[in-house]
Amino acid sequence: MNRAYLEELIKNGEGTGLDFKQDDVTSEKIAKTIVAMANRQGGFILLGVW
Repeated sequence: MNRAYLEELIKNGEGTGLDFKQDDVTSEKIAKTIVAMANRQGGFILLGVW
């Protein structure tokens, strides 16, 4: 993933395949998001973005 693609993802905001997590997120919340995305068609989790 290059910088331009990452900036485009952030600009477009969260959706079914993209989730933003702040830096104070718990491992349990990340695990739930991973499971939800795995049950769909995958996606991205960006840490430290809000």
